[in-house]
Amino acid sequence: MKKIRTLKRLAWVLLIAISVSCASDEKQSDRNSVTVETLRVSNITQNSALISAKIELTGKNELLSKGICISTDEKPTIDDLKIQEEGNTVSEYSFSFQNLKEDTKYYVRSYVLTNSGMIYGNEIVFTTSKTTKPTVSTLEVSMVTSRTAVAGGTILNEGTSEAGAFGVYLSSVNQIPGTTDRDIQGIRNSNKFICSINSLEPETKYYIRAYVINKSGISFGEVVTFVTEKISLTSIITNQPNSIYATAAKVGGTISSNGGSVFSSIGVCVSSVNSIPTVADAKTDIVATSENAFEISLIGLTANTKYYTRAYAVNSLGTFYGEVVPFTTKEVGVPILKISSLSGSNLGGSGGALIINNGGDPIIEYGFIWSKFENPDLSFPNISKTVKEGFFPDLNYFNATLTGGIFPSTTHYVRAYAKNSKGTGYSQVLTFTTGKN
Repeated sequence: MKKIRTLKRLAWVLLIAISVSCASDEKQSDRNSVTVETLRVSNITQNSALISAKIELTGKNELLSKGICISTDEKPTIDDLKIQEEGNTVSEYSFSFQNLKEDTKYYVRSYVLTNSGMIYGNEIVFTTSKTTKPTVSTLEVSMVTSRTAVAGGTILNEGTSEAGAFGVYLSSVNQIPGTTDRDIQGIRNSNKFICSINSLEPETKYYIRAYVINKSGISFGEVVTFVTEKISLTSIITNQPNSIYATAAKVGGTISSNGGSVFSSIGVCVSSVNSIPTVADAKTDIVATSENAFEISLIGLTANTKYYTRAYAVNSLGTFYGEVVPFTTKEVGVPILKISSLSGSNLGGSGGALIINNGGDPIIEYGFIWSKFENPDLSFPNISKTVKEGFFPDLNYFNATLTGGIFPSTTHYVRAYAKNSKGTGYSQVLTFTTGKN
């Protein structure tokens, strides 16, 4: 009997052990039905990186959240820096980590949180980039006169960020010019930049050094020297452009001295491409004048474009240039105007109009239109109008007598208009009413 009871107890113990073992295996099986893999690190910069991972989920586990943790120590956990996303979406995912340290080794692991607990993926190691400054070479100085010169540099390598500023530092005292010396900023073309230097002293030795700045700091080229010439007996100055519109402007120069030789031609070189224009570029010249100052009207320019101007003069001693003076043409819009006065009778009418804004371009036509119909414009088949055509860069007011197309016992609708290269602008509509004949 004792033997039978002992066998029963052993059977119960064995049954319990088997049940516990099966339950443990089932739990482990559920837990192992979730896998997360840290795939790759990409887009690595000095302070950021994009980290990707992938989840595979089978069985009964419920996905609660997923994320990526990162640390400068091995085997990072969720107690370290992390980016986490709630939800049960099972797919490849990526997070961008910002504000990392430059030139630093990082360890990353993906992870998922399920109803069975936390599961980590494999570990990947990467190192953030190191910032580098640009490298630059100083160009030889050219086109040296007593007061002007042209310098510049070649950007050999921009470094880890784009060059934000570039130019040359200039000094007649400091043999290694730097940030406390005169700064002449450049105009860039591809990997080179050009600097137009003015207001130099004659017969003076200058030290010049190119520089480039990016987010990592400033870099310098080698020091280059040059000596300005003696004061030239022939001297010409480029005047500031004026009356600047979208397609027109006035430029000119002032002759200080002809050096004892009469100028055969004078004018202004103009270019929207060459920052140091010469007579080989587009130019407007006039027969030499007895006046010291001269002015030339430029037309046919392109709106919203930067132009470089430079006065020049030619005589038996050679071709002489003034300083480079840039200007930018305006954006074009249609003119804005309003009628300031209007009167009418059975015999006719008269009106005046103010041009509030010519649209950044000279007026080429203006006048009044009137009709028996409301809101007349130039497309109406039966309108009366006054017309004045030409080139009027400084027009701000006009008036006219309205004759013809005046009817008795009728309300007449009147508008002023003005045209430029962009189109036609109209004033508000005013009216006058005639009586019976």
